[in-house]
Amino acid sequence: MSLSLKMDKIEYRAVIKFFVKEGLTPNENHSKFIEVYGNSSPSFSTIKKLAAEFKRGRTSLEDDPREGRPKKCNNTRNH
Repeated sequence: MSLSLKMDKIEYRAVIKFFVKEGLTPNENHSKFIEVYGNSSPSFSTIKKLAAEFKRGRTSLEDDPREGRPKKCNNTRNH
């Protein structure tokens, strides 16, 4: 049964982290996402990358800090 549910990054990272702790492989992890979330699932490459990071000890579900200045819109009509 496939549901059309939309997840944000934090939510799917939490699920990936949980599945890694359960011992699931990235393939098994991705299959479960497809089964439940269908087209709203993160890509296999995203799951594989995050699973590897969690296996190496990553604990945060947040985005990593980035170097440089944040993007800023100079066009006030787009605000």
